[in-house]
Amino acid sequence: MFTPGKLLYYIPILIVGLGAVATPLDTYTHSEVSPTSSANIDPVPIEGAFVFSQEGNIYTMTLGSISPTLILADVAAFETQWSPYGSRIVFGGNGLNVIHADGTNLRQITTTDTPGIDAQPSWAPDGTQYAFVTDRDEGNVEIYVMNADGSNQTRITNNPGRDTTPAWSPDGSKIVFASERDGGELEIYTVNANGSNPTRLTHFPLYNFLPSWSPDGQWIAFSHNTTERGCAQLYVIRPDGTDMRQLDEDLCELWMIDWLLDSSRVVYQDYAIVYMIDVAGSNQTILADFSTYSRVPGPVDLHQLRTP
Repeated sequence: MFTPGKLLYYIPILIVGLGAVATPLDTYTHSEVSPTSSANIDPVPIEGAFVFSQEGNIYTMTLGSISPTLILADVAAFETQWSPYGSRIVFGGNGLNVIHADGTNLRQITTTDTPGIDAQPSWAPDGTQYAFVTDRDEGNVEIYVMNADGSNQTRITNNPGRDTTPAWSPDGSKIVFASERDGGELEIYTVNANGSNPTRLTHFPLYNFLPSWSPDGQWIAFSHNTTERGCAQLYVIRPDGTDMRQLDEDLCELWMIDWLLDSSRVVYQDYAIVYMIDVAGSNQTILADFSTYSRVPGPVDLHQLRTP
């Protein structure tokens, strides 16, 4: 099982075969459909559902359930993420791949013919593009953007320091990410989706990563570590770099950061527990507890039913 911490510091080499065969890129056309559309194309999960990978398999689980559902097995899966309307799931594993929400229609969107490993897929808010991380460029860990069918793969960062954990702004115009381009410490940056105007937001030693933009565009939540492998603190900051504040601390396995759709709370996973907390650092509640599981799933990704 891969965790954000591992993928932050290196991109692992996968030497494993797919148990299911993905449809080649040239036969696939992506069409993201909202749950209110009259087109009957994709199954849509009910409001409040997790997706996660474990031992190369993909599972979904609705909020309040105690049993996950296996939707796809033996695909070397890691880093699963819902599409904006929950009709599809993108994941890493022998290239980047996408499936319907019920595990059917496996499609490959980047190939293993490209040198390096592609990881950390992040779906654009309108479902038409992904941002992702790759080390295909002479081992440099850089961020690319591509269309949802895998076409037009475009590098948007270019420097010797690692650029990692990309996430989109709610209007799709910018991407927030972590980078060590200035002095070797991971800081939070934004960049236009076309790669222009990279802007540093934090000046906060030592390791800042896993940024997540609030749906209303007002905040960016992120993880801060004072040591490379130590416990983390949860912070939020304005997109212009002001008003940074700490929300939680002593998070020794901070795997995921997300938001409720109304931007009222940050959602985050600290090992077996998924919490919610408001931007004042109060009203912390438990959203899900996986501590009784024989193997803790993670990182999980939460889908919440939304309308266009």
